[in-house]
Amino acid sequence: MRKTLLLCFVLYFVSNGAANKLFAQLGFKIGMSNSSLSISENEGQPFFGYEVDWLIRHELLGLQLGVYKSYDISKNFGIQAEIFYARRGMDASTHFLFDDIDYKIKLDYIEIPAEFKLKLPLTKSITTGLLAGPYFAMKIGAKRYSQIDGITERIKLKNVHNFDYGFIVSLYSDMVIRKLSFVLELRYDHGLSNIMDPLENSMMVSEEGGTIKSKSFIILMGVHL
Repeated sequence: MRKTLLLCFVLYFVSNGAANKLFAQLGFKIGMSNSSLSISENEGQPFFGYEVDWLIRHELLGLQLGVYKSYDISKNFGIQAEIFYARRGMDASTHFLFDDIDYKIKLDYIEIPAEFKLKLPLTKSITTGLLAGPYFAMKIGAKRYSQIDGITERIKLKNVHNFDYGFIVSLYSDMVIRKLSFVLELRYDHGLSNIMDPLENSMMVSEEGGTIKSKSFIILMGVHL
């Protein structure tokens, strides 16, 4: 995690130090994430409680929005620093014959990616390319929302770690329409750290213990300011 955080800060300061020499572009992005929690050994119960053993786990839809600053090094290469609000988690809501159960894990982060940028101009008004690099995320909220047998609960999760890190890869397309510059992006976030501890007094089936990692597919739209 230290190496990832260090690289994020290095890219940030390098980009700001070169701001007077490089073409800089500030922008805003907003979109939807489709996130899931990868559970090793399929041991969800020690992390979430007994309920998850008989619920079907799905992806959670969430909001993602933030700003970015991009610097062009050359015609085909650049670097980009971003800061996002990002919703991650899991939706285990399940519909039974005689009852519907709502069960969602909602994790909120401030996410800071630092990316290398490959640009492939197609026309004067359309450029496509690739973004890739590490991210560092700080937790700002973690809750479990459930409605079982008519009882609604909103519980703060105390076993979620304060930080996460990983890498992102995305395909993007910049478009100029009537002097306004827009961006459309398809992104994949892959968490590398274990983001949760087992609940107190829980028992692990595996002797090595389990891990919970975050993974997300994200669609973003933005405008260059």
